Amino acid sequence: MTRIVRTLIATTLICFSLNTMAITNTPPTYYSKYLSLILGTSAISRVAKRDNAGNYVYKHSENFPINGGLALGYYFNPNWRAEISALYIETDADRFSINGISPTGLGGGVAFFTTMITGLYELRQYFDTLVPYVGMGVGATQVEESVKTNSNYSLKGKQITPSAQGIIGIDYHADTQLTVSFSYHVLMTGNVNLDLKDANTVVHTLVNHYTVQMYHLTFAYHFD
Repeated sequence: MTRIVRTLIATTLICFSLNTMAITNTPPTYYSKYLSLILGTSAISRVAKRDNAGNYVYKHSENFPINGGLALGYYFNPNWRAEISALYIETDADRFSINGISPTGLGGGVAFFTTMITGLYELRQYFDTLVPYVGMGVGATQVEESVKTNSNYSLKGKQITPSAQGIIGIDYHADTQLTVSFSYHVLMTGNVNLDLKDANTVVHTLVNHYTVQMYHLTFAYHFD
């Protein structure tokens, strides 16, 4: 986390230097509406599972799942904008452990479908082409958990929960219609009570909340 913060601070300083040194005409500093394509990866690590009695069940880790989505946004003024986004994240667990033991033949994963309303603030009073920004959003996330064995026995559970995210990023305003962004997000869900089912029979109930770190590359098309 410290390394990420240092990298973003350094990137901001570079942006300031590049904007100060720029000798070409910069694109307009204000747009109205935009549509964004979101591509990225996530880090969901050491997700601890407990049952509804509070007993420890298992934990697993995932290696950088791919995620993607769309966002529709609107600029209220050169600094403030808001957007509605939909994002899908799916990951397979690469390591399971149950009470410290890693059994063979056990797998699974987590899938998230999240919708957010996000407010963002851009530092356009200091920057032109490369513009840092921060944001916060609230919404809802559908969480689907699965556990599988090498004998094809599987359990699945699904629930919708409130969620929130924080964002820090850099916009590159390539021209009057295209903006390319790199951003770091932290998504947090509320408590999730997942009934793992074999067919329609509840086998186990898991209680958990999730924290997802996301790294996004976004392409936004601006229109009136």
